Amino acid sequence: MHIPVLRLGKPYTSLDKIDVIAHATGEKLIEVSQVNAGIIRRDLPKYAASRDALRKFTVEELLAISKQAGALFMEATLPLGEDGKQSADDYVKYLSASSGLPHNMVRRNMGKVHHLFVEMRTILNGLTRNMDLRVFDSGRTYDGPPLSFYPCTSALGVVLPSNSPGVNSLWMPSLALKIPVVLKPGREEPWTPFRIIQAFIAAGMPAEAFGFYPTDHEGAAEIVNSCGRALLFGDENTTARWANNPNVNIHGPGRSKIIIGDDCIENWREYIGVMADSICQNGGRSCVNASAVVVPKYAKEIAEELGQRLAPIAAAKPDDPNAALSAFANIKMAEYIDTTINNGLATPGAEDVTKRLRGVDRKQILDGGTYMRPTLIHCENFDHPLANREFLFPYASVVTMPQAEMLPRIGHSLVVTAITKDEAFIEQLLATPLIDRLNVGPVSTMQVAWDQPHEGNLFEFLYKRRAIVYSDAAAKSTGTKASTDKAKVEEPKFTSLAIEEFNFHSRTRIIFGGNVLNRLGEVAKEYGARRVLLVTDAGIAAAGHAARAETILKKEGLAVFVFDRAKINPSTREVQDCVEFARDLRIDFIVGLGGGSSMDTAKGANFILTNGGVMADYWGINKATQPMLPMIAVPTTAGTGSEAQCYALVADEHTHQKMACGDDKAYPVVALLDPVLGSTCPRMVTAATGIDAISHAIESYVCSVRNPVSQLFSREAWKLANSAFETVLREPSNLEARGHMLLASAYAGMAISQSMLGATHSAANPLTAHFKVLHGRAIGVMLPHVIAYNARDPQAAALYADLAHVKYMPAAATPVEALIARVNHLLNVAEMPASLADAGVPRDAIGPLSADAAQQWTAKFNPRAVSAADFATIYEAAFVPRAGTVQAGC
Repeated sequence: MHIPVLRLGKPYTSLDKIDVIAHATGEKLIEVSQVNAGIIRRDLPKYAASRDALRKFTVEELLAISKQAGALFMEATLPLGEDGKQSADDYVKYLSASSGLPHNMVRRNMGKVHHLFVEMRTILNGLTRNMDLRVFDSGRTYDGPPLSFYPCTSALGVVLPSNSPGVNSLWMPSLALKIPVVLKPGREEPWTPFRIIQAFIAAGMPAEAFGFYPTDHEGAAEIVNSCGRALLFGDENTTARWANNPNVNIHGPGRSKIIIGDDCIENWREYIGVMADSICQNGGRSCVNASAVVVPKYAKEIAEELGQRLAPIAAAKPDDPNAALSAFANIKMAEYIDTTINNGLATPGAEDVTKRLRGVDRKQILDGGTYMRPTLIHCENFDHPLANREFLFPYASVVTMPQAEMLPRIGHSLVVTAITKDEAFIEQLLATPLIDRLNVGPVSTMQVAWDQPHEGNLFEFLYKRRAIVYSDAAAKSTGTKASTDKAKVEEPKFTSLAIEEFNFHSRTRIIFGGNVLNRLGEVAKEYGARRVLLVTDAGIAAAGHAARAETILKKEGLAVFVFDRAKINPSTREVQDCVEFARDLRIDFIVGLGGGSSMDTAKGANFILTNGGVMADYWGINKATQPMLPMIAVPTTAGTGSEAQCYALVADEHTHQKMACGDDKAYPVVALLDPVLGSTCPRMVTAATGIDAISHAIESYVCSVRNPVSQLFSREAWKLANSAFETVLREPSNLEARGHMLLASAYAGMAISQSMLGATHSAANPLTAHFKVLHGRAIGVMLPHVIAYNARDPQAAALYADLAHVKYMPAAATPVEALIARVNHLLNVAEMPASLADAGVPRDAIGPLSADAAQQWTAKFNPRAVSAADFATIYEAAFVPRAGTVQAGC
């Protein structure tokens, strides 16, 4: 195989070539053409014309191309050279072989690059601070004061490293900004930039917008010097030459740090997981990995605790899914690092805690590969030569320093995670120019907020703003506001506010993807877990999911205690059983694995374990007075949306009254949404939970306490479920459909947390309590009849009509009747009971059922007032077998 040079997108095979070899075996992997500085010098002026090729596209078209390219990058077999091809799996294998990164880290970096492709709009909004992106089409803004921007270069030069494929994400937005790129790949890592380019071209990006020039140091210098703007990756020796050049954006050592303030240091054990993750993730190869932990006291104890976590980590085979270390493609670099640390330890005042704990050297050879095991150094002061160093493996120092000295002494840091609540200290952190990215609180230094401007802001680097003034006539011709000195400024005029006040908050981080269950352990550790209560049910245990989750948690060194006695429609008895099981286990973390019942049981136990009392004490909202344990929710069904809610729905074991116990402290900190887990779900459960999710979307959209944000989630949940529900019933192994239903469930859960439900749930709960009708089946019987009842209200009817603007709507006289017909069709496909009689409910139960339904909490939020007599009418209608439609207006 051969990788050519790309000269304005055209392949060029040079007489001068180098071999890329496998780091462990020396085997030749591929041949790469090389060019000299003269060819680069000759080509660079031509990229001005290639910028014109990009300008033919609107920014919206470029964003669409980028999104399509993301899918190709992750999945497609793409060109490798003129005649070769490379699958995604081959890309992982070859990049791992040449760079030393294990397969799991290659795939993780693939995910980072993929995110840039598909979320390019979010990235650009962050870079431009939410400016109208049409500025890249016309060079000017459209609203507000007139602004103009112009490019500073005809091409962006990029000199890439060999050790971190994820850094390619920093140059990728250049194409959407309509600036071509001229890339010099790292010697051992031509794979990622070449694959990114091929994905872009296959999706429709102009090929002439890309230069790919494998070259020597002279050629790299030509790219940096001759491109109007350049990104340069490397160590301080590489970047020193351009350190003061404003045209060169340098990405060198980050010296990222974790600091703990005086106010939080007594609780340092809570933050060990964040520290360890910041040091070790991605094999420690990133400039955003923490390389120092600076604390006012307890440095020795923190170093010992971190050392115990890091010392056992050892080299593993590249395809081991749990591999945590990268091999060194350049063995001399490993030897240099090892020698530098050993020489540093000869200076008094430092101890290699990890070496003492593991009893062997940090350098390790496995199958011909050279690895460096994690190294944690306790330094007595910040002046020690090892106190503020950064190396290409998991390395960190732990140093004592008074809080008052931290900011003046720690020096420039790419990322600082400051664990403090001290407002005065936070103000000092915000004011310092020495921190590029600041995390306040226990946030991993590895976490990136792409919706914010980030280091080396590419937009501000590539574009300059200029003043622009329009005359009245020019403004009129361009559709722009005039900006002359005599422009009249009018007082704003206000009409009444049509949108009622609301307060949006989402406390749950959502991680979605196939087999993301494999991340359960690492994510739990990120939030400080040590002793985990895993709450699940017997069915999930029998399917093997609980054992798999337990194994994943234990691989991260966590103690795990499994309670597998959660039951459908959990009562206070199941919650109390869980509490008794966990009470003496010193639990500091909870995982709820299963359907809504497992998650409700886990949340219910959390209330009592942390705040005492009984479940009824928390009936309502925000009744807990003490903090609650962090929880990860892992749904195996797509229905309740409990993973994104703060409510535990628990029935009183004596009265069967369902109690909705909600509290902002009860939100899961993370929801892991893994569509693979649902593939073992029985069809009946898939059907019942899917109908529940559909009802959540529809009811939360029209409830009386809806707001624009809740409706945003409701509408998207209905759109996803409407399209995917039939597919997932017909094709149980269709992961795309499973994924859409999982997202629909979570989005609907988020909608409920921001609003509420209505009469469908009020009518369904008594059916479950008194006649054991499964919740989803009870919902299915009642939903179309409640829609018909509510549609008598014009405002509710208009809201229902909004939901009729989706795929697969049948023809009907009104949008509401079309919606009801569609819901009925989905109920028929799901084989839901056709009537209350079909569900085993006797007609003479209407009276007590109606009285009970009217007392349900959710009835208060129905868009149309509903009394016991109204519920009797709705129940009576539900005894008529379901047909193709249900006529509105009962």
